[in-house]
Amino acid sequence: MLTGSLVTMAGFIPIGFASSAAGEYTFSIFAVVSIAVLASWLVAVLFIPLLGVAFLKKPPSAHAAAPSRIMRAFRSLLVTAMRWRWITISVTLFCFGASLLALPRLPQQFFPSSDRPELLVDLRLPQNASIYASADRSAKLDKLLVGDPDVVRWSTYVGRGVIRFYLPLDIQLPNNFFSQFVVVAKDIAARERLRKKLERALEVDFPGAVTRIFPLELPI
Repeated sequence: MLTGSLVTMAGFIPIGFASSAAGEYTFSIFAVVSIAVLASWLVAVLFIPLLGVAFLKKPPSAHAAAPSRIMRAFRSLLVTAMRWRWITISVTLFCFGASLLALPRLPQQFFPSSDRPELLVDLRLPQNASIYASADRSAKLDKLLVGDPDVVRWSTYVGRGVIRFYLPLDIQLPNNFFSQFVVVAKDIAARERLRKKLERALEVDFPGAVTRIFPLELPI
């Protein structure tokens, strides 16, 4: 059992000691799993036998105790289900079919969508563009945001990506041809309206630039 616990911990070592930006926030996974595995091993090896000795002081009685009310109800339900087996099978098949029909209605995502109002805007010019060209295009995008009723505030980073204000953020390397914006909308509905407006504006007014507009992906 100890060997299995150690093997489980060893499987998370690359995550815990990764020398990367991802390793900064995945170390907690390694720490939590290691502590949980060791704690469960200690409980299973030490405390469970001691609790068993404390709880099982008296030998079992020769006469079987009368079943409890819950046990009697369960036994009655089980006997009824076995007696009316075709109805039980039909109900089971109906529930299974209903679950298959309801499956497409479930959201196909591991994490729920983010409920944060920020939008990130990437503005990438040709790689031979200067920092002055990036500043000029960024100022043009700033003018689009001025006075927009859906915008609360925004910040512009010319020649680099935004600072890490959000743990899973993909930090961009400094480059003269790259600019990034953090636009804070009033709410989720305003964020989606703003996203559509910026997509149309960037497509028309920023030819030759590779742009991307996306919300923060995880609800953190």
